[in-house]
Amino acid sequence: MSNRVMYLLAFGVYLLFFAALVADFMCFRNDEQTMVFGMYLLSTGLMAVTLILAALFLRRSPSERYQEMYAEKEKEDEGKKDW
Repeated sequence: MSNRVMYLLAFGVYLLFFAALVADFMCFRNDEQTMVFGMYLLSTGLMAVTLILAALFLRRSPSERYQEMYAEKEKEDEGKKDW
């Protein structure tokens, strides 16, 4: 998945949570306990989604892992050739 698609996905999810927060304020403005419970659920969901998106954004591609594994071996081999 490209970074652009991931950014759009994250923006859409955060926009959805913001809309749910506004809806929570508008629908439960007279019932404080229900509004606070709704805000609690939204904040918990937002934290969970943020952690999932962070894991997706920080995931390395197979080519990056390959370069990391074999770049060190190539440096060691070059050092051995100099001696």
